[in-house]
Amino acid sequence: MIPEDAFREAIANVLVYRDWSIPASIKVEIYDQYIEISSPGSLPKGLSKEEYISGQISILRNEKIGSLFNRLGLIEKFATGIKRIKHLYQGKIRQPIFEVYPNSIMIRLPIMTDQIQGLSESASVLLQRMPINKELSRLEIEKITGFDKYESLRALDHLMEENLVRKVGQGRATKYIKL
Repeated sequence: MIPEDAFREAIANVLVYRDWSIPASIKVEIYDQYIEISSPGSLPKGLSKEEYISGQISILRNEKIGSLFNRLGLIEKFATGIKRIKHLYQGKIRQPIFEVYPNSIMIRLPIMTDQIQGLSESASVLLQRMPINKELSRLEIEKITGFDKYESLRALDHLMEENLVRKVGQGRATKYIKL
């Protein structure tokens, strides 16, 4: 229920781009709702988190491995893997998550589904009406759903528990973003 090509891309990505000078292992963890792949090391110098996540440029750390993977047909060309993974999940409720930490990079590939079991009706409505990757305030959410403050907050809490929405900021500057 996870696209095979997305899994292959994620594994190839961590092997080609990982920092092999760090004596830690790549981790592949399998959960009920997703597979999480973690690679030791930070991004190569000169590559920002935004450029990595959007697949804008590629800075190979391991040119020999990259070239070998390319010749074997395991990767097509450099800097397209993240875009390809995102494309494979296009239109699905759960989207892949890419996290960059100071000492590791994590890719979470969720089980593909068009609906989530156990979501409240309010949470389902909110999820359908929220645009992907656009930060919205609670007031903006109330406008697009017609919910009052408390129904909006309950729905948002439910969606955050399911890792479908993330809270950004605090106080009056709090926004919510659909993942």
